[in-house]
Parts: sequence; structure tokens; C-alpha cells
Amino acid sequence: MEISKKTYDIKIPVYVSECISLDNQSLFANTIKSLIDDVKSILMNYNELSNVKPNSIVYTGSKNKTNLIGIKEITPIDVSFNTDQCLILRLTAYKTNLLDGYFQNKTNTQKIDFQQLDKLCSNTYFYMLYPLIRRNYTTNQDEVYWQLFIYEDPSKVDAEMVQIGRAIMKKILKTPIKNIKSDKLIEDLKRHRVANVEITLSSFDEDDTDGIPIYVKDYAYTYKLKREKKINLSNMKIDDVLEIYNDTADFNKDKYSKRQLKFLTEDRHTYSVIQEFNEKISETIEDSFNYKIQVDEEEVKSKKIFDIEEIKKHMEGVFYNYLSNNSND
Repeated sequence: MEISKKTYDIKIPVYVSECISLDNQSLFANTIKSLIDDVKSILMNYNELSNVKPNSIVYTGSKNKTNLIGIKEITPIDVSFNTDQCLILRLTAYKTNLLDGYFQNKTNTQKIDFQQLDKLCSNTYFYMLYPLIRRNYTTNQDEVYWQLFIYEDPSKVDAEMVQIGRAIMKKILKTPIKNIKSDKLIEDLKRHRVANVEITLSSFDEDDTDGIPIYVKDYAYTYKLKREKKINLSNMKIDDVLEIYNDTADFNKDKYSKRQLKFLTEDRHTYSVIQEFNEKISETIEDSFNYKIQVDEEEVKSKKIFDIEEIKKHMEGVFYNYLSNNSND
């Protein structure tokens, strides 16, 4: 009997930067090439500075966690899909501030405890940048958006890849991944068929002492209760989807102070909404495009998935799918 090969997913989410208005008055002042050359120059300066002044390295990490990820070097690689020019970014990054754990070789004959300044390094973090230029004839300015394609291979933690991508855009290229407006969300939800809706309600209660054992009440202690409710809904009518978004009645301050909504569409868009209630509701909305392909175990073990031509081949499908889905935006 033939044994089936193990397969892995490579996920390629796409995020869009905030709009940048360029003041050049000439109709042909800004081109894809000029924008890509500008990014290369920024990255070259970053790499040079990180070698001379290590404290200039951009760090990212999870909130309330000691581990940090440093972006040591970013190598831009020119690629194209037909006539569309893009940049694949190859990052050398490392994890540091590791306060526990150790390295042990495969024969168990060597053990090295991690020290705080030790680094676990990798030069196989890959991202792709693609610029989109739109001319605003009212202001006579060019409006530029950068699409960031994240190559989440099976050896990486997806959340860390997104954190690093955000850090590249915000701290190095100074073009953060955008938060969209509520009217854009409603417009997009009407246009895309929603396949699934996820609702998460949560809060932290530090005052409710019900259930605290009597023998601890004479001591100093801290108490925090997390309350969370998750709801999943499928194949909803668009009117009901919009009612979920607009209805904030579940923001009962005595129960929940935070609501997270995820609207997943049939054409791979995900709209993430985070609403927090204090004196009034504050809201952030983000859209992304999700895509994945399968690779077999041998491609992962041989590191074939890190070859530039292989990455380009995997990116090609999401590149054209994404552009076709957004051609009417």
C-alpha cells in the first residue's frame, strides 16, 4: 500500500498600507520603478546603520513577553510578474532576550544554556512588496499604496511573521498597514459574499471576589477574572451581517468591554473589527486577503521552499488572485 506524503500549508496573507500622497506635480513623476528604488535606498541605509549601530535595529515582540525579535538585515530582490515589478524582501532576523531554555545537539553530548543576549538567527523570513499608484486629478497628486504579501512558511509562527511585517512597514518604511473606515467596511461587506462571521465578547473583572477562598482574605492578593463568549455563524444574509456590526447592545458594561468581529468572505478577504468600550466605543478595522498553497514534506526538508524562484512561483497565484479581486476597489 502506498503511503501518502505529508503535506504542509504555506499561507500568504496580503495587507495594504496607508495611502501616501506625493506632491510631485508632473503627470509621470512617480513610477513603479522610482518607488521600488526609493525602498531599496531606505533598506540599504537601514542595513548599514544596523551594522554600525546595533541599537538601531528594529525589535518586535508580543505584549508582556520577554522574548524579542530583531530585524538585522533586509535584502531586496527584484522580481516581476509579466510587466509588474515587485520586491521580494529576504530578512535576517533573530530571537533574543531568551531567559530560559538551552541548545542541545542531536547526540545529547552538548548542552548550552541560553544567555539573555544570545540570538537564535534565521535568514529565511520572506515578504513581497508591490506598489500601486493612483492619480488623484482633483489634487493633482499621486496616491501610493503598498501591498505587503507575507510568506508564512511551515517553519515560522504566523503571528510573528505578521508582527515583523507590521514593523517593516511602520518603523522602517514609515507606511503603516492601514486601518480602514467603517463606511469602507460596509461597502466591502455588501460587495463580497460573507461565508462566516466570528464574534468574540470578552472582559476582565477585577472587582468580583465571588469564589475567593476565605483563608486568603487576610492577605494581599490580586484577582482577575476573564469572561469570554465566542459565536460562529455561517452563510448569513448581508442584512443580518450588517446588523451584527451595527448592533452594540451586547456592550453591557457589567458583562463585556471588548468585542472582536471577523467577517470572512468567500473570496478570501478577512475583515477584522476590534471594538472597545470605555466611556465610548473605540474601533479599529483592518482588511486582509488570505491565500494558501500546499507543499509536500520533501520540499520543506530540502529547503526548496526558500528558493527565490520557488517563492515567486508560489506568490504568482495569490498575486493575480488578489489583483483580480480588487480590480474594482
